[in-house]
Amino acid sequence: MKKLLKCLLLFTPLLWRGAGGEAYSQNLVPNNSFETITQCPMVDSRIYYAPPWFQPHTWNGNITNSCSSDLFDTCGAGVSDVCIPQNAQSFQYARTGGAYAGIIPNADTFNYREYLEVPLLDTLITNHSYCVEYYVSLANSDGEAISNMGAYFSVDSLLTHNVALQQPTIDSVTPQIENPIGNKTMAEEFRKRTSTIKNPSAFSECANGQ
Repeated sequence: MKKLLKCLLLFTPLLWRGAGGEAYSQNLVPNNSFETITQCPMVDSRIYYAPPWFQPHTWNGNITNSCSSDLFDTCGAGVSDVCIPQNAQSFQYARTGGAYAGIIPNADTFNYREYLEVPLLDTLITNHSYCVEYYVSLANSDGEAISNMGAYFSVDSLLTHNVALQQPTIDSVTPQIENPIGNKTMAEEFRKRTSTIKNPSAFSECANGQ
C-alpha cells in the first residue's frame, strides 16, 4: 500500500478550436475518463488496465512490469484497495462515471515521481489552438499538496528507463501546459484545470505529471 503523496486525477477531453475562430469540441483523448478497462483493478499500479493509458517507464523490462500509476474503479467496491469511493488512499467519488487515475507527482523525501501518458486520437495541427482541460483532487490521506501539475505534448512517447530510481524523472523536457505555482490541489471535490496550447507542432502523445 502506497503512503506517499498521492493525487487522484481525472482527465476530460481536449477541445479543438479552428484557426478562424470558430469553436467546436472534438475529444482527442481516448478513454478520457478511464471507463473502458480490460479487467477490474484489485490492487494499485494497474493504469494499463485502462488502455491506451500507460506509465512511460520500462525500468523492469516493459511498461506493464514497470507500472506504478494507479487505476481506481467502482467495480472493486468493498473488496479492493483501489475501489471507488472508499479506497486505500482516499474517499472520493468519480467526477463522471465510475473511474479515475492516481499518481504520485512528487515525493519530497526522494526523487520519486509517477506519470500518465496516452497517445492522442489525432495529431495536433499547426496554426490551431487547443484547450487542455482536466480535473484533479488530492487524496484525503495526504497532508501535502502540489500546484504545478503539467502536461507535455510530444511527437513520440517519453519512455524512460531509470534503474537507480525505478521511476521516470522526465525533467529534461518543459511542459507546454503547467498549473500556476500557488494554485494548489485540495483534498475536496475534483477541481478543474484549464489552459491552452497554441500553434503546436505535430504532437501525437500527451504525458501528465510534475
